[in-house]
Amino acid sequence: MTDGVITAVAALLPQHLGVIARTTAMHYKGSRKDVERIGRELSLDYVVEGGVRRTEGRITINVQLIQVKDQTQLFARKYDAEMRDVFKVQDCIAQAIATHIPPLAATLPARTADTAEQARNPTQDIVAYNLYLQGRFRMYRDVASAKSYFEQALARDPHFALAYDGLAEYYFWAGHSV
Repeated sequence: MTDGVITAVAALLPQHLGVIARTTAMHYKGSRKDVERIGRELSLDYVVEGGVRRTEGRITINVQLIQVKDQTQLFARKYDAEMRDVFKVQDCIAQAIATHIPPLAATLPARTADTAEQARNPTQDIVAYNLYLQGRFRMYRDVASAKSYFEQALARDPHFALAYDGLAEYYFWAGHSV
C-alpha cells in the first residue's frame, strides 16, 4: 500500500520538482540512515517521509516534508479518509508538499479542472486500484507475481494508465532478471 501511495503522489509532483526515481527511493525504505545522510547521498534539498495504514475500508497517511540542510520539518499532517477517497487524499498531499517548498510555492501554475480530476481519479474502480497497489507491493518483493495483479486491474478498467505503467515496469524488470 505504501509503495502505491508514494508512486501516486510522486506522479503528481515531477512537473514542479525534480523527484528521484521510485526505485532509487525504495533502496532507502527501511534504512536506518537519517534524513541528512540520505539527502547528502542523493543531493536532495527536501525529503518526504511518511507511512500508510489501511484498516476496514479506511486509510491513514502520515506525511512529513523535511528540509535536508537543517532537518527542519516544513510540513507534517495526518490524513484519515475512507478508502474510496484515496485519490483525493493523494492530490491533497501532493498540493500540500508543493505549497510548503518555499521556492516552488510562488511558481505553481493553476491546475485545470481536467488535470486535477485525472490526478485525483486515475480509475473509478477501487478494486482495480487495490489490485494495482498489490502489484506495486509485489514488484519489490517478487517481481514475477506482480504481473497478474496489473493484468487483473486492467481487466477491470482497461483505461487505467497506472496499471499499464506497472505492467511496463514488470516487463522491464522481468527482462533484466532473465
